[in-house]
Amino acid sequence: MTQLQDEMTRHARQRESATSAATEAEQRMAALRDALQEQTQRLESALARAGETSQRLDQHSSQLENAQQQALAGFQAQSKMQ
Repeated sequence: MTQLQDEMTRHARQRESATSAATEAEQRMAALRDALQEQTQRLESALARAGETSQRLDQHSSQLENAQQQALAGFQAQSKMQ
């Protein structure tokens, strides 16, 4: 009878240990999931800002090209007049 009780106690401890390990693993996974979500939000925000910056740079590039063409046309008109 004692051997059976010892065996049952051993199994109960193993179950308790496995449950504890599973709970700890679930807590770690939840923390990792939260960290991943936070990093994902940061990355999405950075990508949005990069897209906005890219659009502004495109606009500035177009404006600079127009200004350059106007300046060149002005210089050409001046040189023809002289």
